[in-house]
Amino acid sequence: MMKSFFYSSFAYYLIRGFFFPISLLPYRAIHVLGKGLGTVVYWFAPSKIKKITYNNLALAKTLDLNEKQIKKIAKESFQNLIINSLEYFRLKGSRYKMNRFVTSYNLEILDKFYEEGQGSICVTGHISNWELCFLKHTQNSPAIAIGKQIKNPKLYNYIQSIRQMHKGKIVEMKNAISDGIKELRKGVAYAMVNDQAYTSSSYSYPFLGARAWTSAAPALMAYKASVPLIPVVTKRLKGGRYEFSLLKAIWPDTSKPLKQEVKRLMDGVLEALESKVKEEPGQWLWQHKRWKQEGYNYIIHEYKADSILIVLPEEESVFNWINEGIWIIEQIYTRSFLTFMIPEKFKNRWKDTKHEVLTYKKFSDITVRDYRFQLIYDFCNQPKIGKHFFKLGAHKLYSLDELIKRKEDFTKQESFSTLLASVLCLSEAHFKAPV
Repeated sequence: MMKSFFYSSFAYYLIRGFFFPISLLPYRAIHVLGKGLGTVVYWFAPSKIKKITYNNLALAKTLDLNEKQIKKIAKESFQNLIINSLEYFRLKGSRYKMNRFVTSYNLEILDKFYEEGQGSICVTGHISNWELCFLKHTQNSPAIAIGKQIKNPKLYNYIQSIRQMHKGKIVEMKNAISDGIKELRKGVAYAMVNDQAYTSSSYSYPFLGARAWTSAAPALMAYKASVPLIPVVTKRLKGGRYEFSLLKAIWPDTSKPLKQEVKRLMDGVLEALESKVKEEPGQWLWQHKRWKQEGYNYIIHEYKADSILIVLPEEESVFNWINEGIWIIEQIYTRSFLTFMIPEKFKNRWKDTKHEVLTYKKFSDITVRDYRFQLIYDFCNQPKIGKHFFKLGAHKLYSLDELIKRKEDFTKQESFSTLLASVLCLSEAHFKAPV
């Protein structure tokens, strides 16, 4: 306990000491410094973080990015992240002075609601410095935001002191929905960041063209309390300035079923946030797993992934053996984005028709410049495949020979589905072959 307290205290004072000189700089200088440091961080960031960023940008289908654009936006996103980190410790010096560098549009909507005793829920995403909307609004009116606690208690308390330096209050996730509905009915404004993956949710939205599981809490609260959802977006401008806008309020229709309205409300909010990410993709936080899928059927952690490439061999007997048991991959990876790369000559025999299928005639057709794939199953046993995709977005690769070695007492008479079930999954997993 004492050791933990010592380390958290040491880390807190080290961080405060490092950022103190930066907190004395004007925002314009912080943005210039952050852009430079962000470029350095981009080049020297851990491979895993960079690959997550590349994976996300490649999965964003509607952005339709080429490799050069992916790397450009990835660098801008790291710059954005570092600028946010540096200027966070400057914010306390701007107490009740947010108007000097933050311009707001349509904020009178919230002021009017507050005067009328009408609650509302502002929903934003990790766009630019998303904290500024809450800080600017709470200079004049009270509001509540939902926050997540971090492990370092001293640093967390300091962050809370910034977020609550005006008339704002931060509450934790526990009981946030039930308590929030009560506060909303009293006319309090709520603020929520709602663009992170929430895989236990039953609601998903095709965010930037790829299925994204998202918490439906804002819409549920809006329906239960009969208050509007208001999308809010922030944009960083030149010269150390920001602007944020309140978009059109979306009101719940409580005469309609809850499930139907929750979907309509969430679709409306996420569509609005999505459009702003398209406008300034470099100002969005691409370093978190937005398209996390989960939904794995008792799969061992080592083999988990959200976007997977499965490469099948040209050897006919092995292809047929895999093809007969390929059904199990969909049952193991119930939500993952699956792409199969199969020989052109076997495309008419292929049994999986639900997922993306690519074909190849020669080896160069396999080694596409695609950053989507986190996990590669190389059933060709070709080492060059791994070398290629590890340079892009892949984190893990397993060859067919490697999987066979991991299966105890494997015999050639065993099915491909039995092999995968034994190696990839826990013993509790049960699968049913299609009729």
